[in-house]
Amino acid sequence: MDSCDRNSTSRITGKDIKQAIMFSASLNKLTLNQDEATEYTNLILEELQTGQGVLQMNVMSKGLSRDLQPTCGPIPVPMKCSRQRHILTATVVFFQAHWRRIFVVFLWLMACAALFTWKFMQYRQRLAFEVMGYCLSTAKGAAETLKLNMAIVLLPVCRNTVTWLRRSRVINSVIPFNDNINFHKLVAAGIVIGVILHGGIHLACDFPRITRTDKAFFGRTIAADFGYHQPSYLEIVVSTEGTTGIAMVVLMFVAFLLASSPSRRNPGMLPPLVRQLAGFNAFWYSHHVFIAVYVLLIVHSMFLFLAKDVAEKTTWMYVAIPVVIYIGERMFRMVRSMVFDVKILNATVYPGMVLALKVTKPPGFRYQSGMYVFVQCPEVSKFEWHPFSLTSAPDDDHLSIHIRSLGDWSYQMYDVFQQMLLSSNSSMPKIFFDGPYGAASQDHSKYEIILLIGLGIGATPFISVLKDIANGLDKAMTAPS
Repeated sequence: MDSCDRNSTSRITGKDIKQAIMFSASLNKLTLNQDEATEYTNLILEELQTGQGVLQMNVMSKGLSRDLQPTCGPIPVPMKCSRQRHILTATVVFFQAHWRRIFVVFLWLMACAALFTWKFMQYRQRLAFEVMGYCLSTAKGAAETLKLNMAIVLLPVCRNTVTWLRRSRVINSVIPFNDNINFHKLVAAGIVIGVILHGGIHLACDFPRITRTDKAFFGRTIAADFGYHQPSYLEIVVSTEGTTGIAMVVLMFVAFLLASSPSRRNPGMLPPLVRQLAGFNAFWYSHHVFIAVYVLLIVHSMFLFLAKDVAEKTTWMYVAIPVVIYIGERMFRMVRSMVFDVKILNATVYPGMVLALKVTKPPGFRYQSGMYVFVQCPEVSKFEWHPFSLTSAPDDDHLSIHIRSLGDWSYQMYDVFQQMLLSSNSSMPKIFFDGPYGAASQDHSKYEIILLIGLGIGATPFISVLKDIANGLDKAMTAPS
């Protein structure tokens, strides 16, 4: 009120209110014309029920004092009802935001539970159950979930397939493809649980019961499955089934350890002995031991103690299609990187150890703003591919990426190009692009209002988005009306 009563007359006119509205709009950089300000002034005066166009300070004070007087007696607050309403609202909001994730995880859990229950009940009806009891049923149930998880763990990292599927509006509206790596990690956690149950129960319960059971009882029940010879614990462990199983566990343990977040992102925090093996390279190369894991998995499934019928050896049925898709993707990636030949047009180094590369756009290379590509530089490493967001817009006649030096590969890239720029006679190193691949940023066109938040080099996807929006506005302005 004091800001409007500039003359200290204890009277505020409509003109004073209008000037205050115009001044506030100017401070907040809002567009407001005289007619709109007059309309807002009249609304204020009408709301305060003054017909003379003047507000008296003493009248306003009395009115406000009367309106703000506390009521007599306490106001009952239904705390329990309010808390229940808050919980219900929070639950509804959470479900609306995450229902696709909940749906996919629910399907996965139901599939695992169904397979576990089916195999558990199946082995309860067998003679071997009389020897090993529920240990056998539990181990076999866990094994069935392992078959499923070893199959679907490959699908989220089939990036070309994921990028192709997310183009479908129907599929993309149900499956949260932006969480493909998180789902990959979730299934990997399911594999860990399955390995602990299956392998641990076999080693701690099933194998001792086989070796310690009465010979006569062994002969009446499971002797035929072991060639009518009751094996010792060591004989079971060193058998084909035992050695392949233990080898898989060891390889998986190494891969999981080197894929953990502390190992990849903060190797300096690890013990000195482990620190030498940590980092992105260790993660990348250790993940390729799963080639051997899948070979061992097939061999392991072919030499089962209690499953002599070929129809029961179903592991290959689970993993065949995902493995074929994954191998096909790797082959396609190799061929495409050679077909999409790129040449460096310009290289620039910026403060903060940032390298910017501008390359030719291969014919047929189509992408959306926000997508990313994998980059390989044989001069740095012939085997390593690293993902980087495209900072060029789809309508640009070139491709561009920005690389900040954060690891050994990116530091070497920065050094190679810095030395090349310092030497006038050096030729540009050869690089290969593989992609494009879908990312969450490409969905910006689905929304009327978008909020882009990025820190440092993390803002690179938004460069492409902003360029794309700017190009779209330019087209709209230059298009004939």
